[in-house]
Amino acid sequence: MRRVVILTVSFLVALSLHAQRVTNEQPYGLRSNFIRAKIQETTMLSAPDMTRIEREDKYNDMHSGLLRYAYPVWVNFTPENSGTWHELDNGSRLWQLKVNIPGALATAAFFDQFWLPEGGKFFVYSEETGQSVGAIISEFIDSSREKPIEFATTLIHGETVVFEYYQPAYVEELPIISINRIDYGYRNVNNQCFGFGCADPCHVNINCPEGNNWRREQHAITRISIPMRSGSYWCSGALINNTANDFTPYVLTADHCMIDPFNGQRMYGAESGAFGGLWGPNASGWRFYWGYEHPGCNNSTQEPSPLRVSIGATVVANRDFSTSDFALLRILPAQDPRNISGVTPFYLGWDRSGNPGTGGVGIHHPGGDVKKISTYTMTPQSTRRGRPPETYQFGRYYWRVVWAPTTHQGVRRHGVTQVSSSGSPLINNNGRVIGQLWGGRSYCVNMFDDRGRLRGGPNEPDWYGKFSVSWTGGSTMAIPHPNIHQRLDHWLDPRGTNPQTLNGILWIPPPPPPPSISGNTLICNAPEVFTLRNFPADVPTIRWSVIGPFTLSSTIGNPVTVTKTGFGEGVLTAYGGGRELARITLHNQDFALTHQEISWTEIANCNLYIESVTVRSGDSEMTLGALDNVFVNGLIVRSGAELTLKAGSTAYLSNITVQNGARLIIDAADLIVEGSFDIEAGAELDIR
Repeated sequence: MRRVVILTVSFLVALSLHAQRVTNEQPYGLRSNFIRAKIQETTMLSAPDMTRIEREDKYNDMHSGLLRYAYPVWVNFTPENSGTWHELDNGSRLWQLKVNIPGALATAAFFDQFWLPEGGKFFVYSEETGQSVGAIISEFIDSSREKPIEFATTLIHGETVVFEYYQPAYVEELPIISINRIDYGYRNVNNQCFGFGCADPCHVNINCPEGNNWRREQHAITRISIPMRSGSYWCSGALINNTANDFTPYVLTADHCMIDPFNGQRMYGAESGAFGGLWGPNASGWRFYWGYEHPGCNNSTQEPSPLRVSIGATVVANRDFSTSDFALLRILPAQDPRNISGVTPFYLGWDRSGNPGTGGVGIHHPGGDVKKISTYTMTPQSTRRGRPPETYQFGRYYWRVVWAPTTHQGVRRHGVTQVSSSGSPLINNNGRVIGQLWGGRSYCVNMFDDRGRLRGGPNEPDWYGKFSVSWTGGSTMAIPHPNIHQRLDHWLDPRGTNPQTLNGILWIPPPPPPPSISGNTLICNAPEVFTLRNFPADVPTIRWSVIGPFTLSSTIGNPVTVTKTGFGEGVLTAYGGGRELARITLHNQDFALTHQEISWTEIANCNLYIESVTVRSGDSEMTLGALDNVFVNGLIVRSGAELTLKAGSTAYLSNITVQNGARLIIDAADLIVEGSFDIEAGAELDIR
């Protein structure tokens, strides 16, 4: 949030305990049963010059609407030039890189190239605290080997961080992991302030009674971490609906959140040129935190956990504060908040009519802290940015709002805004967005300049860029800007219906799939592994039973290995929580040909047994085989016949005669011959 009056404030980094879209597996280096090969050496980096940083912050904190909480350390780490590869007993490989930046309260990594082969798993963690992120797998990133993406991981407590990549034995391609930046969190932990616990004391938590009428809308609000060249910063934003009602993950925030406050350089924009910025539309390092709020009305010393984060977006439209100071981003498909466990996103409706109505709320993350709510009862006034109500018409692209006090159980509260509330939505009493926060003069207490003049306070105004102006991106609502990247209507009205208002929409996740058992139900000579999937969270232990000609490696645990003990069908059943969860039918399909003449093809699913069989004269191009083994004891291939014996594994041959003019083709991975093998003159034997 841009402050018209700036006072010195304090800060905090908000650190995640669980984060972005991951499988929620424990890193191999933290597993109790994992025998660590010599723990990797630590790569030591120099801490930034904190004297210079503090000098920069002292000035910036008094003149900018964005507050820095981390400083970038530029690096060049890849599995090819850093860390250690370990060969594991099962043929898989493990790459580990441990990095230390002395004095860091937290670190966050950025990657200029990132791609994982299918089956590979990437983790980031702290050995000291056990905090981890992972596993990140190929399914969760929009990347290919030919086009690796830029990527980021969320904050990890402490000054030492471990990067770990696991490569199964069956995966041949190496990953592309290029770490080019590690953010050094230097002010933010233990209530030093900027992030968790750092909102001013008058702020009202979203789950207080003031938020009772806004329970759906609160699920739209996101805390955003934005990397700049000079460091990382917090802003606020909100998911917003479009006329297709298709849950496209558009996020509305403020354009000034894309400008580096240290040099005024634009870092992001929807296109090249004046509005494009140094990094253009590529917001791959942006982190969107969902549901970052206290569960009740009172503040807590415990940070919300687990944290749920989407990483990466594209800027699709923006205009600077000379008009309405808006930015619209689209979160990358693989990071869609609908795919993150525990997130039930709401997509705010909007009102582009230019009629603000009376009363509403602002929901935001002041100081990067948990979600807060501010209430207004007035009719927002149309003004220029940072101006009082006026009759001057040109340039009135903003809504001027003054917040109202609220009372609950005799306690008077007065929600306002704060730095990092920037980009948060102004929501009217119909639950629709009418603007996003530019800045203002609201504070918890009255503030005076050195001459005793009032410069800020709970009854001072804030200004929000008008949604109605952002809709067309132009100076009038009637004439759209010719560039689709400088207006909202192209993106939020894909159906071209041009409505004045649109209601919000809540994502209701489909019911979870029922528990099921996965694995190869055809069990031949090799054991097969079965896994119970989608089992309920309230089931701590999985138990198994099997009937039929099969045996289990264990009756407890998940997965389980099944081995055949005979022939026929059976049933494998999984139990948990005192009830049956799933069952599956097992097969063991061997086949036998004995004491007969044949003239047909036969392929067995497991093993084929042939005893005292004659292939009739004149029959040609027959095949006898099995997916596993073929056992032959007594076979005559008569003159004129052609037979292929095909074994997926091994052909065991004994007592075979191939008559004059007949042909026998043996196609097997391995061949074992016992007993007689008679090839008459004029017969043909072809071993492949």
